[in-house]
Amino acid sequence: MKDQLARTCHAHLAGMAGVAVTDRLVELGWLQAAGSLYELTPPGAEGLQRLGVQVHRPPGSRRKYAYPCLDRTERRPHLGGWLGEQLLEALLRMNWFIKLPGNRALFLTETGRGGLMSLGAQL
Repeated sequence: MKDQLARTCHAHLAGMAGVAVTDRLVELGWLQAAGSLYELTPPGAEGLQRLGVQVHRPPGSRRKYAYPCLDRTERRPHLGGWLGEQLLEALLRMNWFIKLPGNRALFLTETGRGGLMSLGAQL
């Protein structure tokens, strides 16, 4: 499947890359399960901010902050919700991924491959 490595799901990172990044954030202790949601830990907020991710949701936002979204191809969760959107936006700004026109597929750049490796995400 063309979009299996990386694609958007709503407006967050999905596919193998989305699951790998989410797994790594949990392994690092940056995200932890909190019932049916994810909770961002203080080290996680610090680490994601270093990556350029906006972690403070605007007041009045009604969207879920962070939750495990079941990936349709991997059958495991990737990071959904407002925080997942902010993560994808940061990864796009850093040129780790490029949106492909006309579909939800994302192209993983060499910069992104190196960034994922430095984060410890296993693809």
